[in-house]
Parts: sequence; structure tokens; C-alpha cells
Amino acid sequence: MKRLAIILLVLVFALSNIVSCGDKGAAPAAEDTASPDTAAEVTETTGYADSVPQLDFEGAKFRTLQQNPGLLYNFYTDAQNGDLVNDVIFDRIQNAEERLNIDVVETACFVFSEVSDKLQKSVLSGSDEYDLVLNQIFRSGSDAIQGFMYDWNTIPYINLSEPWYTKSIQDASLGSCLYMIESDLSTSYMNQTWFILYNKKMSENSGIANLYETVGEGKWTADYLYEIASGLYQDINGDGAANEEDVYGLATSVGDGCMTAAVYYAMNGRMVELADDNQSVIHVIEQENNINVLEKVSELLYQMPNVYNKLPIGGDARVQKFTSNKCVFVMSQVGLLIREELRKFEDDYGVLPLPKYDEAQSEYYTLVDGGADILTVPSNAANTELIGAVVEIMSAFSYNEFVPTYMNVALEQKGTRDEESIKMLRSILDSRVIDFGYLYDTGSGWVMNLNAITKKPDAITSSVEKKKSSIDKYYTKIITQFNEN
Repeated sequence: MKRLAIILLVLVFALSNIVSCGDKGAAPAAEDTASPDTAAEVTETTGYADSVPQLDFEGAKFRTLQQNPGLLYNFYTDAQNGDLVNDVIFDRIQNAEERLNIDVVETACFVFSEVSDKLQKSVLSGSDEYDLVLNQIFRSGSDAIQGFMYDWNTIPYINLSEPWYTKSIQDASLGSCLYMIESDLSTSYMNQTWFILYNKKMSENSGIANLYETVGEGKWTADYLYEIASGLYQDINGDGAANEEDVYGLATSVGDGCMTAAVYYAMNGRMVELADDNQSVIHVIEQENNINVLEKVSELLYQMPNVYNKLPIGGDARVQKFTSNKCVFVMSQVGLLIREELRKFEDDYGVLPLPKYDEAQSEYYTLVDGGADILTVPSNAANTELIGAVVEIMSAFSYNEFVPTYMNVALEQKGTRDEESIKMLRSILDSRVIDFGYLYDTGSGWVMNLNAITKKPDAITSSVEKKKSSIDKYYTKIITQFNEN
């Protein structure tokens, strides 16, 4: 019972201050307040070994700076406490300390804006206070533009071809430079992955075929979701008007720019690419294939009959709508799966990827919210050999030990109820993409304009044309800043 109480206490308060990019600077209600269930004792490992050689840093300190001071599952913990996730984080630290003869010191945690301020002051003063910074994606992009980040491609021991790094991370390069990377070191990168949560009971009662088979056959498309979700609306109070008391097929938060971007990327839409000369960008969003994707996003989020697209940003509204049986499908983030309200929910539920554009699209894709952590190194870092060795070793350990443990405790045992859902969730995490256009958007590029563009289906092409000039100036500015720094 004591062990259970510890697990409950940690999970209830974990992951409570995630920042969504749909609300600049605000901290919405947490997507992932934790579950009350007992954690599983079983942890599987993958057994992939890193290639860092035997090194001795003679007791050097490894110092980190991170956003979200309210998170208990962060980069650092100072002791084991019986909670499986906390303990594997402790083991990760000990493993690095013993292999490299270092001292991993307690992480300095602040809200994302303060993290940025402290990073900049440290670099400008030349004080070399931090080795690794984990801050919000969009805020880190802004800091990188100003020259405060080190190029990961020049840091020893980092092997971005390993499975613990996001497979598309090189698409985020600016020329030959890569200032931000994602690996399994970042817990919030997993928690803030976009997906669709659905009520299996309501779906099956409506005669909908096995959706996991549909996904596996490559038939989970925007048109198919539109077809089935639009037919699920029920006028519960019989007043002839769609309102809060009714049941909807699909619920979304169209005020959340990152959610709309995730749906767009899921349909293989892209916004900008860096030109070959690294001096300008190509606005691929205006190409015919991407205009078609924007039109499909508009159909799904705005034009579907009786779609409920007014959910406030954040996990509270999504979980309340879902657990009150007021929607069959809801677009959400993975962290919702460990909400206590969801774990008390009686109906069976499942997890689905965001839909493809059509069956011809070869893969499913998703994005992670712009408020998630990303890994950066201050541009004045003195010991890049230490940094590279620690990040590679800890990322590998996270892939082999931390992620399976976290999935078992917070997602697999607590957040899903069958093996099919577990496999589906793993495939969703494997489908995450990131690129230059998203990483360096910082809220001034296309992401925060996608809602306005897709809201008016007859004006999508003209809206893109109108916004292109100002957005092009923004990207020209950041490329100039990069070249100067």
C-alpha cells in the first residue's frame, strides 16, 4: 500500500504545466493529470547499445536547465522513491555518472520564458552555466535564430541515425547546422504527441468496423473519418439545434494552432523548405498538393456536419467532453491517457493516428505540440565532448529503459486497455515528424495562420497568397540572422 500511495501521489501531480502552442505563453489545463491505478512491475527493454567509448571526465559536473518546474517526471531526480518512472530516471543518471565518472547536478527549472532569459544571459556573459537546455520548441527556435545554440552536428558521440532520435530531425537543419534535436530524453515530447482518442463502445454500437484493421489496411483517411463521424451526431435534447447537451462524432479545438498543424502534417502537408542556396525559403504550402491538403483540413475541422470544434485548449475540456459520452472521437495529446478521469471511465476506448490525406499516402504522420521540450546546447558550451557523451548515453538508456517503463506505468497499463491499443500507440509515437518550417515557426510563420486559412474554404488559395509576403519576410529575417551569427 505504501508503494501504491507513492505512485499515486507522484502521478497525480506529474506533468501539470505543459504549454500548448495554441495559446502563446499561457499554461492551459494539464493534458495529463495522472491515473490512480497501480503501476505495473514489468519493464521490457530493447537492448540497443550506444557507441560511446570508455571515458573518464574526472568528476566533472553536468548541468541542465529545463522548463516546467512543476513536473515531477523531469530530466533529474535525486533519489529512488519506489515509483517506477522516478526510479528509472534515477537509474539513468547513475548509469551516466558511473560510465563517465561525472556528477549530474540537480536541474534548474523555470517557466519557459525564464529559461530563455537565463540561457541568453549566460551566453552573453560568457559564464558557461549550463551544458544542456530543455525548453519549449517554439521558444528554443527563437533563441537559436539569435545565435544562442551550438550546432549538434559538431558535438562528439551524437549519432542521429540511432532509434532514440526523431527520425526526421535532419529535416530541421539550416544548411549544415542543426541547433535543436529530439530524443527519448524528453518526456514531454512523448506526452504532447497528437492523436485521436475514440470511444470503442459508442463506435461499435454505431456499426463502425474495426478501426484498428482500418488503420492497418491504410484506409484511415480524412474522408473516412468525415464519413463516419458526420453520421454520429445525436440531438439528445430534441431541440433541433446543435448544442452542449448533444452527442458529436468528432470534437476538436480549432483555436489550437498546433492541433491544426498536426492534422495538416498528418495528411503529408508541409509549409516551407529551405532553398538549396540556404538564403531563402520555398513556400511549398502554396503548391497544389498542399492547397488540396488545406482544403481537406477545412472539410474535417470546419465543414463536417455538426463537428464540435469549440473545445477550449487544454486537456480538461477534452477529457470532460469524452468521458461524459458527448463525442465518439476527440483530437488530443498522448498525455491525456494518464488522466484520472479517463482511467475511471467505464467504456472501452482506443487510440488512433491522425488520418491520412488518402489511401495513396504511404505513411501516417503526426506532430508534437510546440510547447514540448527540445534539446539544445548553449553556444558558449565549453565541454562538448562531455555533453555529447552524456546525451548519447542517456538517450540510449531512455530508449531501452525509460520509455518502456513509462509506457507500462503511465500509458500501457494505465492509459490503454488492450494489446492492440498498445501497439497502435507505439506506432503513433514512431510516426512523429519535425522539419525546418515547424521548428523555426516560433509563432510568426504559417502555424498560427492555419486556422484562419482553413476556416474559409472558398478563400484558402487567396489567404495563402495574402499571408505569404509577411511570412516570407519573417523567414528571410531568420536566415539572415543565422548567417550573421
